[in-house]
Amino acid sequence: MGNETTFETEALEILQNTASAELLNAVNGFVHNKYLLDKAVQEDDGYCFADELGGKGDGPQGGTSFYRLVFPFAPVSSDGNRFSALVPTSQTLGCSWKWRRCDLTPEKRESYLTFFTDPARASLTGYAEERADFMWIRPLALVLPCEGKNRVDFLREENIGLIPARVSEYDYPAPSRMTLYQVKVYGRQECWAVLDGRWVERVNHPSWASPVLNAYGVPINEKWPPEFPEVNEVIEGFNHPSGNPDFWNKEIVDLERITSKRIRQQEVLTCSLFELRTIRLRSKSLVWCWIVTLFASLILLACLPHTWLVRGASLLGFMFGTAFGVGLLYFCQPFQTTRATLEEDWPIVQE
Repeated sequence: MGNETTFETEALEILQNTASAELLNAVNGFVHNKYLLDKAVQEDDGYCFADELGGKGDGPQGGTSFYRLVFPFAPVSSDGNRFSALVPTSQTLGCSWKWRRCDLTPEKRESYLTFFTDPARASLTGYAEERADFMWIRPLALVLPCEGKNRVDFLREENIGLIPARVSEYDYPAPSRMTLYQVKVYGRQECWAVLDGRWVERVNHPSWASPVLNAYGVPINEKWPPEFPEVNEVIEGFNHPSGNPDFWNKEIVDLERITSKRIRQQEVLTCSLFELRTIRLRSKSLVWCWIVTLFASLILLACLPHTWLVRGASLLGFMFGTAFGVGLLYFCQPFQTTRATLEEDWPIVQE
């Protein structure tokens, strides 16, 4: 910090929020609670709080990672709109991973205060030392620092209400597209978010997310809709999440995919006895035994003397019939069953 290029900047405007007073109040509480969590972990030896939200003991979570941990269906792409503005500190998640206000001398504090409130920190063009680069989740009125994480809590503790920054605008799904459901899973309560009646994501920290989402207008229901797949089917889907291209690295389940799989598993197919799931062939030994028995019985029948006892002829006939019958069971498909009962998931045959 110190010698930087001089910028000709117009007076910065305050970030214009279109959120309701209820949502702004919820976001302010969310941001402040995150500040208290970071402070407890780092300054007050609150290591009992150092779970994934507290950085697991390695330092506080950054704003973007904290946001994606807490909020379901958090988009990761900007709409391209970038501008300079004065960002309300009360709406900005801090992350003092490098230094905190308490680490600075009074002289350093004054120097940092002057430096971080300089409009040059919000320049859109040219080189600006320690330029702040913030993400604005406009629908939620929440700001996440990409560059300039450490200064947020410093300015908060200095009672500075506005931070000059370069702002990139991001979207969030409309509240009409999303619903939160309280679901009982193995005796404990979970919170699931459903987007567009199709995509499901676990809300791993509902005590953090639900106040903001509720103020945003997302309804919370206590009953899982009967028209959706069963809870157990969705839990199985979480073990192999299908994901969604709009939300990277998120464990998201596609309800339509579950429904399609259920219909597919109930499809009736013809099969042989040994293709049923409850009957497993450990090796090919049965097939070889059948081939050897069949050909041995044919050879013996061909070489059988005319004076052979009737009992021997009957025995060889029984061997041939048995081998032939086993072959029919193995190669023919005289049975009908559902796809779910088959040993392997057969491909769909196009007629």
